[in-house]
Amino acid sequence: MPNPNHPVKNSQIKVDPIKNLKDIKSIKKLLKNNLRDYALFIIGVNTNLRASDLVKGWCRQINLTGNYGSHSLRKTWGYHQRVTFNSDLPTLMTCFNHSTQRQTLKYLCVQPGEVKAIYQNEI
Repeated sequence: MPNPNHPVKNSQIKVDPIKNLKDIKSIKKLLKNNLRDYALFIIGVNTNLRASDLVKGWCRQINLTGNYGSHSLRKTWGYHQRVTFNSDLPTLMTCFNHSTQRQTLKYLCVQPGEVKAIYQNEI
């Protein structure tokens, strides 16, 4: 069953700017005790760069080949939660708000070879 929160394939999502400076100040006040979110918000509203532009630029600077964008940061977090810290799939599904394990495996770029390798484990 398709996720009702996902846009229809090949459609565009229209977002609105935060037009009122008072609203921007309110968000800054809300975030002032969360340095990570505050920094992201300040950079975002004070530059015309998209997160994907930053990520692509960083990857290009270190000669990292592949297709990288704003979701690369989220996917990198999830990948390392699974691979480096051995987080279980159901927990990651919850973190990503995914409805199936297959969706999470695909999102984290789990290769069929990784799944196949499990069957080579001997007890």
